[in-house]
Amino acid sequence: MASKCVICKAVNRQKIEQLYLNGTSLRKIAEQTGTKVTTLHRHFSGHHMDEKLIKAEEKKEVLQADEILEEVDRLKDRAYALLKQS
Repeated sequence: MASKCVICKAVNRQKIEQLYLNGTSLRKIAEQTGTKVTTLHRHFSGHHMDEKLIKAEEKKEVLQADEILEEVDRLKDRAYALLKQS
């Protein structure tokens, strides 16, 4: 039976994965968390992180779309206010 990934078993796994999702380099993550770059590379290239990255990117796109829609609503309201003034 293969042993479980070191990072998957790590107490600070969530922090490590969040740093990675935020774009922190493997070298910096290793320095900040006391892990080896090779261990991090194996974890992130070896399994489930692809799904997390996809979900994180989708969530980011949804948030950006929401912000754009809010800005459109603000601009629309401003345009109506300017029309009423003229």
